[in-house]
Amino acid sequence: AAVWADYTFHNGALNGFGLAAGVRYTGQTWGDSGNVLLDVPSYTLVDAALHYDLAGLDPRLKGMRFSINATNLFDKTYVSQCTVQLLDNACVYGLRRQVIASLRYRW
Repeated sequence: AAVWADYTFHNGALNGFGLAAGVRYTGQTWGDSGNVLLDVPSYTLVDAALHYDLAGLDPRLKGMRFSINATNLFDKTYVSQCTVQLLDNACVYGLRRQVIASLRYRW
């Protein structure tokens, strides 16, 4: 399950500025086809973003947007998946916090 909310200001000093936040939940899964040997616990992650439409600074910049997105905002350690193999079990940790900045132009 996931939910995401995004709000952009359209007037005043913050015209063009926006912020967003979301929560992702993944329920319990199993690492084996019989659902008995390897339990992978559920986890919840928080994501967030800030963005600015540069047309708020100058109308000639219409279509340009700067944004910063963060996934796993609180840097939660979690197991994303496990598998049962013939002689060993293998589990993989999920991604740590990632922060990405971008500048885009839409025409």
